[in-house]
Amino acid sequence: MPRVVDHEARRRDIAKVTLQLLARDGAAGLSLRSIAAEMGGSLTMVTHYYPNRQALMTDLAQQICTTWQTALDEMDEKHHEPHDRLRTFMAWLLPLTARGHEEERARIALLAADHDPDCRAVLLEFDGVVRGMLRDRLRGLMPKRRVPAAADLLRAFVSGVVLDAQLSPEAWPAKRQLALLDDLLAALLPE
Repeated sequence: MPRVVDHEARRRDIAKVTLQLLARDGAAGLSLRSIAAEMGGSLTMVTHYYPNRQALMTDLAQQICTTWQTALDEMDEKHHEPHDRLRTFMAWLLPLTARGHEEERARIALLAADHDPDCRAVLLEFDGVVRGMLRDRLRGLMPKRRVPAAADLLRAFVSGVVLDAQLSPEAWPAKRQLALLDDLLAALLPE
């Protein structure tokens, strides 16, 4: 009897391994073959779903953005006040956990592979989604004209903390990241 395969679960597994390889080996170490090897299967296990790396990267971006939206919807259900929604979202963007650090190493690997159009497209899509989510959470907290600049400032803050936390993780524990976030939000959104 043929084995039943959950195709969506397999795509999620491939995406997870892709992120792990990006974080560990960078974009140069990422290929359909390396993903298959990491998963302990044949190349056709990956090419059955993705005929090439570009298709994989496109689906990876879509999967991650869908996962993000689901996570944000759940957060928004718990936090109805605009300020709380913004702070929760900002904390979610920071590398507060081991998984957060790994995801950010993968993002940095995409950035380092700027010459690779597939990597650049994924990175730009992620950045556009995050900036849009920031703007959505800033609306109602400040005059409309200030929203784009505030979103840029908050995105730059996250990127800076991410980079510093990658360089010196021991210097950037979650408590310090959150304290700095609270200071920034207090300065940006005085009561």
